[in-house]
Amino acid sequence: MAAPVPTLGFPSKSAAIEAMKAANMPPKEIAAAIGISLRNYYRLEAYTRKGRGRQIVLSRDMMDAAAPHAKVRNISVHELMRQILETVLEEGMVDNVLDDLAGEQ
Repeated sequence: MAAPVPTLGFPSKSAAIEAMKAANMPPKEIAAAIGISLRNYYRLEAYTRKGRGRQIVLSRDMMDAAAPHAKVRNISVHELMRQILETVLEEGMVDNVLDDLAGEQ
């Protein structure tokens, strides 16, 4: 595999993509800023995602409902959902959030 290529002040194209995605920059603009085709952007973005763990699928309704909360925090909806999940798990809040085991514990 080739060595990372510093891009736009980031250590690699992948790091640049991640930062611009976190800033809610559209894929077309990210690709143009980096100087790659949109097709190559999606390939690189998918390759980058593979290294971060497994994916879950969220419904369009969930994404739409989360969008205003992400916008207020100036993060992507995906990052907001990741932070919510991480916090719920780290703080042991699953039972409080789901409240589906009432009387069974």
